[in-house]
Amino acid sequence: MEADEIGTIQRQKIHRSELIDPKMEEFHWHVVKEMGDGILVEFPGEVEAVNA
Repeated sequence: MEADEIGTIQRQKIHRSELIDPKMEEFHWHVVKEMGDGILVEFPGEVEAVNA
């Protein structure tokens, strides 16, 4: 992050839209909180959490 903050943020946004968001829909997660480069999510149940 320190070496390339702008590039890191751009790559994070791409990963979120291409990888994370589709899985959120598939496994019915929802975002509880975003903290910089971290995301706290909640699953509807244990099975969905393990399968994700």
